[in-house]
Amino acid sequence: MTKLRKGIKFSDMTYKRPDMEAVMADMENYFKRIQRASSAKEQEILYREYEKKFYEALTMQELSTIRSYLDVNDEFYSGEQEYWDNVIPEIQEAEAKIHKALATSPYLEELKESLGSTILKKWELETQTIHEKILPLMAEENELVTKYTKLVSGATVDYKGETVSLSKMKTFFDDPNRQERREAFYIYHHWFYEHREELDGIYDELVKNRTKQARELGFNSYTELAYLIRGRIGYGREEIEAFRKEVLKKWVPFVAELKEEQRKRLEIPTFRLYDSPLRFKDGSPKLKVKNQEFLEAGIKMFHSLSKETGDYIDFLTENKLMDLFDRPGKVPYDGFSEDITAYNENFIFGHFNGKETDLEVFTHEFGHSFAGEIAIRQPDLIIASRNPIGQEIAETHSKSMELLTSGFDQLFFDEYNLKKYQQKKIEYAAYFISSICIGDEFQHRIYDNPEMTPEDRNIAYEEIYKKYNPYIDYSDLPFETWGCMWQDTMVIYAMPFYLIDYALAQTLALQFYAESLLDLEGAWKRYMSFLSKAGTRTFTGIVKECGLRSPFEKDCFDYIYKSVKDIRSKLHNQN
Repeated sequence: MTKLRKGIKFSDMTYKRPDMEAVMADMENYFKRIQRASSAKEQEILYREYEKKFYEALTMQELSTIRSYLDVNDEFYSGEQEYWDNVIPEIQEAEAKIHKALATSPYLEELKESLGSTILKKWELETQTIHEKILPLMAEENELVTKYTKLVSGATVDYKGETVSLSKMKTFFDDPNRQERREAFYIYHHWFYEHREELDGIYDELVKNRTKQARELGFNSYTELAYLIRGRIGYGREEIEAFRKEVLKKWVPFVAELKEEQRKRLEIPTFRLYDSPLRFKDGSPKLKVKNQEFLEAGIKMFHSLSKETGDYIDFLTENKLMDLFDRPGKVPYDGFSEDITAYNENFIFGHFNGKETDLEVFTHEFGHSFAGEIAIRQPDLIIASRNPIGQEIAETHSKSMELLTSGFDQLFFDEYNLKKYQQKKIEYAAYFISSICIGDEFQHRIYDNPEMTPEDRNIAYEEIYKKYNPYIDYSDLPFETWGCMWQDTMVIYAMPFYLIDYALAQTLALQFYAESLLDLEGAWKRYMSFLSKAGTRTFTGIVKECGLRSPFEKDCFDYIYKSVKDIRSKLHNQN
């Protein structure tokens, strides 16, 4: 990785709504010129020229998204986000025409050499996912997601006589006092129950909308369309369903063992819904640093991990490309990483509130951002290939970074809390896989049966949730106090079928982590190799090239079960 370029501060990035008529005319012009081109080289030159101009305009949408999420009460950027919700589908359709022209080019074999065979395959599939006739539906879908985001972002509840935001309520979930965490859990989820009519209404419309999009495009269900939208190349529904079956057969029993250990630590008679966030009787691990000290510890951590990450955290800090700490008005995403393409930069958003989970989110989003930096520094890559083909690759970048930084956790915790945090981290990583499968199976059920009523959906959720959590005692709380939990999962509304990517990624992240405990330098080289592929390989292709065990292999969970057992043993010996 060469010396980082000089960047531009986020506050100095000027937002100006582009002339969309001119942008659309430009795109149509490039489409026609690419179609008329007489060689692969001419098509490549035209496409690279088009990308540069196109992303100058699209970067305005990226800036608008970040700034509207930083303050939902900002009327200007809120209005701009509504504008982009409506125009993005038209832009996507115009872009898809250009992609189709290249994916069906008479010079396709030569283009595979210059642009990359994987991106051309993705574009070939993309032609099936978008058409002019569904543009109004896509715009409506964007508006519904924004409506949900605003509703949840502005939500407050009454807690002990104070008005508290929903995001702040989560900080009480691990209260050592069992009755207190029960109350916090109840109040938080009861907000979703009280607003179920509005939330169900938004979701009903989203399901109907997406189903109509799929049928307009000739698919039997939105499930089929979603697999193409998600860029799943080399595997499909059959492999995902087999993966979930393996989780139920081999992984859920292991998680149940971990939860039984947790129950004994907490000295409680049965394990209830509100007990899961608390892993230690005297409370969760506590950070020894907060706010600016937390950030300084993070800078030191990334400098200690590698020269590449040290240089990059300095770049982000210098250009103020991070907004990490909680305040009123921020969208309650735990965190996200957003490209600012025309500037060759990336922004990290956080909602940090002083809990130990801040470290997990920070390393996670840094993983996304750092992967983008590695791609940017490959000048031959087209912009479209900077981002991975599928999100399971991107989530491997971030889930692995969470674990590869574990050797520096002492910067954030004292000795006592460090032991608790590292135990919690590996237990959570194991539980995470099975918990993610709940949302994935639930969404398959929903979009396979779009006529389901809100009551039907909640019944399905209860059945699926209990199947993956057989160790929980549900007798203490009525279903209406927790059956709407899925409505708290923003990606279920905003990015259907995304969730499983996290579970697939976690199986790889655990492999990186296990190797790092034996040979951090070797694990880091393998990780950097994984990052360097950017959007030039499929998920299964990268896994094979980097010598990792595929989550679709029959013995994958046998393999990572042994890895996790070894990790826990090593952590125990170290402590």
